[in-house]
Amino acid sequence: MRFIHVADCHLDGFREEKLSKLGFQNFIYIIDKCIEEDIDFLIIAGDLFNSALPRIDVLKQTIAQLRRLQHNEIPVYFIPGSHDFSPQGRSMLEIIELAGLGHNVMKGEVDEEGKLHLNLTIDKKTSCQLVGIQGKKGMLDKKYYEQLAPITIDKSKPSVFLFHTSITQLKPKELDKMESYDATLLPPNFDYYAGGHVHITEEITHPTNPKAHITYPGPTFPNSFSELEKLKEGYYILYDNENGSEVPWKRVSIPSKRVLSLNFDANNLTPHQVEENLLSEIEKLEVSNSIVLLRFVGTLIEGKTTDIDFKNIFRELYDNGAYTVLKNTHNLTSKIFEENQSDHSLSAKEIEEDAIKEHLNQFKLPENLNEQEVISELLRQLDQEPIDGEKKHTFNDRIIEQSKLILEK
Repeated sequence: MRFIHVADCHLDGFREEKLSKLGFQNFIYIIDKCIEEDIDFLIIAGDLFNSALPRIDVLKQTIAQLRRLQHNEIPVYFIPGSHDFSPQGRSMLEIIELAGLGHNVMKGEVDEEGKLHLNLTIDKKTSCQLVGIQGKKGMLDKKYYEQLAPITIDKSKPSVFLFHTSITQLKPKELDKMESYDATLLPPNFDYYAGGHVHITEEITHPTNPKAHITYPGPTFPNSFSELEKLKEGYYILYDNENGSEVPWKRVSIPSKRVLSLNFDANNLTPHQVEENLLSEIEKLEVSNSIVLLRFVGTLIEGKTTDIDFKNIFRELYDNGAYTVLKNTHNLTSKIFEENQSDHSLSAKEIEEDAIKEHLNQFKLPENLNEQEVISELLRQLDQEPIDGEKKHTFNDRIIEQSKLILEK
């Protein structure tokens, strides 16, 4: 049995057009590989699209690619991810399934006792048994696992469980506040666990089934500034239990544009010095056909952050052949800003604290939460700005999810 496992394609996920196109090119690369490798089927473990209602042209292009698989008799098995659903619970994946271009493997019914009984989907060519649980925003998919009745599988035939959620044993440190589930929540006895949702390239063996791997392939293309910095490229899993290897799968990177990350410390510099130093650094670098990421940190000794001529910096990079350029200035500030804040009889922080104290006790929080601290943290979350290249709806979803984490402490 040979299949490809992908997750978190987030098609049309980048606001920056060139990066959005690269993301779709990586999806086409996956389709090409499915055909070239003559695989038995393709697994998509959630978040094919970045939103429940993708743009019509993106939907048309996606359907065209899925038709290529249909023409080559390669089935597609999927579960919806947290980004695939609208607030009304509808998904464009339903249209794809109705068109015969894919199969949602989360099918079943709830009995009178509230137990969820999932039906196995059987791949005709390999007799592989597939089933899965869809992802939901705010980890609302937890009820499915809690209500899940035991799944009976034929151990003489291959089996795959698809999931789209965060597993505690695989959660990275930067997501320590994200709610997650212990790996034991995943049903036992499957040969392979095809994960999605967390954009990491990690895996563990199932706690009660050491021969089976729980695997996150990583996104097919990085979906944010920080992911471009960390991952640099997209990934997929090629599963092949016919090669005699003890571990029947391997993670494969998807070739794309080179990512060049530049971290620039602007502490105690003027805006003009920042610009001069960076332009001098650019002259030493080969940026041709690269995705250039500029991250600025520190406190300017004079002037404002907006006094830095970013347009000139970008122009120089593009003149030297950069494919596209993104900047991140979240940790860049200036002395003039800090001094202006302290010129008033009360600082902005003191004004904020007084306003919060004035309106305390207007709603009841759990005893373990400090109302003043919660409100302060929420205000800090709401004061964030979109990351360069981040779409409005992606930014809104991120702020909502982070705010929920504060309320769920």
